[in-house]
Amino acid sequence: MNEKIRAAVKKAGGVTRVSNRIGVSGATVYMWINNGFVPNYDKAKQLSELSGVPFEELRKVEEAVQ
Repeated sequence: MNEKIRAAVKKAGGVTRVSNRIGVSGATVYMWINNGFVPNYDKAKQLSELSGVPFEELRKVEEAVQ
């Protein structure tokens, strides 16, 4: 789980608002939160604009904690 993605979604108004504004399902937004990054360049850019979270942080895959 990625707290940056979760925080970005929260700042943008929540899962429902983000999914409606970006044009994806709520399940997709939850997948982004659980996977820790937004895989699609355009969707990450849109989420960045909605939330104010830097684009690079939304696209970065964090290393697994060992």
